[in-house]
Amino acid sequence: AASIRSSGLRSAAAIRAALGKAPTAAAGVQVIFAALARDLERSRFLYGCPIGTPATEAAAVSDQIQAACREVFDAWVAAYRDALVAEGWAEAAADTQALAIVTAYEGSVTIARALRNTAPVVTTGEDLIARIEAGDTKTSEEDR
Repeated sequence: AASIRSSGLRSAAAIRAALGKAPTAAAGVQVIFAALARDLERSRFLYGCPIGTPATEAAAVSDQIQAACREVFDAWVAAYRDALVAEGWAEAAADTQALAIVTAYEGSVTIARALRNTAPVVTTGEDLIARIEAGDTKTSEEDR
């Protein structure tokens, strides 16, 4: 659990750094997904997300691993949420979009590795960028 937490929180810091250097949250997401695609190809699809496997295989049977995975995923969501809020997104909308980004990232890694093809990562990244650029920043129908 300690190695999951340590590795995952380093990744959270890297996410924050990439988002902080990018001119927009969408541009930051583009950088992150492009790096993921490159890393998958370089490793010949052997390495993906260091949290994905323990999250899917061990978190259901180990409270310590589940707690570490939750802490890491919460940190990743917070990094994206903070970047979106900084661009003017309402917190509720930013929370929803940030969770969607992390969920899409994890799913695209799994499918890309299984197919040995970066198309799931590239396509998912492009879709997320379009959604962020569309900027659904409202919190309720009343605000629209």
